[in-house]
Amino acid sequence: MAPLLLILAVIASGCEPLNVRKTQQTERSVLSPLVAPKDGIELQVYFVERPRGDILVGEALWSGIAEGGGIDAQTSVRLRKAGFRCGLTPSNPPRQIRAIVSDKETGSAAQKTRYQEFTLLSGDSAELEAAVYDAPVEFQTPALQGESTRRYDSARCVLRVSAQRDQEGWVRLQVLPEIHHGESQVRRVASDQQWTFKKAQQIDELYEQRIDLQMNLGEILVLGAGRGQPDSIGSLFFFDEEGGGGSERVLIIRVTGMQQVDPVRADGW
Repeated sequence: MAPLLLILAVIASGCEPLNVRKTQQTERSVLSPLVAPKDGIELQVYFVERPRGDILVGEALWSGIAEGGGIDAQTSVRLRKAGFRCGLTPSNPPRQIRAIVSDKETGSAAQKTRYQEFTLLSGDSAELEAAVYDAPVEFQTPALQGESTRRYDSARCVLRVSAQRDQEGWVRLQVLPEIHHGESQVRRVASDQQWTFKKAQQIDELYEQRIDLQMNLGEILVLGAGRGQPDSIGSLFFFDEEGGGGSERVLIIRVTGMQQVDPVRADGW
């Protein structure tokens, strides 16, 4: 009798009894939300290292490359002053390029070739390590009032590559030189959505030497060091003075295709 009187009292007071079904309808979906598909840019990357003076990385190589092609005039001037050499070749590369990439994987005391294929999602980036220095290094950087000298300890020369679809058959490719230096410490790092913490070195991003160009599918970007600038930024990335006469490196990036990458929920739904 008591429970019945309690229910009648609730109804009489105007209060609504607990509606379990209504509460369940307000719960969030247990499925993670879908995200839009992303464009994937397919790249082939070669890091070729040869002894200084080797014809495969010297003037014979650059004679078949359109230096400065696809890059605005101001950027070309900044790259040359910083000791970088940059150019494009068509989808049907000249014999000089074919010769240098004929062996995708080689390794010896005299020459090395590092090769990698990967798909880079639009908006993401990849780090290509060009050189590592255990001893302190110095180089000259162009400035408005002459030149200034920079010094780094435990330096890593990194080329950060990013790409996105421009239009059908065309890709916007960016290459940003970075110098990672100093001791690795836990630092705040910006991701696409939030700040995260990870162990990393300090990073100097060399925006003055950033390469930003439009490339057709199959075209090849070649990046190396200029001549006669031994203390330049470019020489730090692409020359190695150790081991007798030293060595020279050349970076080759080829855009091979585009594809749409569909999203997949982590839980498999």
